[in-house]
Amino acid sequence: MSEQENKEKMKYAIINGTNEDVEKALKKVRADEILETETNNSALHMAAYNGEPEKLAILLKSLKQEKVIAVNTPNKNGFTPLMDALYPVQTMDSYAKEHTPEETKIREQWYKRRFENLPKTVKVLLDNGANPSPQNRANRSGADSPNKEQLSLNDLIEIGKEECNDKTVRKALDNAKKQLEFKKLQWKLLGAEKLMD
Repeated sequence: MSEQENKEKMKYAIINGTNEDVEKALKKVRADEILETETNNSALHMAAYNGEPEKLAILLKSLKQEKVIAVNTPNKNGFTPLMDALYPVQTMDSYAKEHTPEETKIREQWYKRRFENLPKTVKVLLDNGANPSPQNRANRSGADSPNKEQLSLNDLIEIGKEECNDKTVRKALDNAKKQLEFKKLQWKLLGAEKLMD
């Protein structure tokens, strides 16, 4: 099997597969390898974005000592896995206007899972060394855009709350914000604030 086929299996395992599928894919592909060349997303980015905390924990466990580096590595747009987990996504109302009912139903399941799991996803990332205030801030416009509007993690949370009136989403984002604030305080008490911006 080719390297690209192995990466496609990992991508499938994260998005559609089981925890066992992820463990099998890890025998051929490292969790921090690039799986999407156009964005430089690793398996960690994908699991974080898709709200898969159990799969994310499996991936991080496989890294051993490289964990802190991998969990804070940005993709081409400057997003770390933590930023991807918090990144605002299109609301379901907006999505439904542009897609078929079948596509919308699939997206609703993904959307629900992503936000119900968001607090767990954020906790897994923070517990494994994700910087609660990354110096490489989120670049919503993209790395090559002339309009480089820089956003912090709190900015991403607030944008998500503004764009969505869904109670589950707002509660998940508030919970994530509390976790970030608590972790920032821990870092400060441990003298690690120099790593924060």
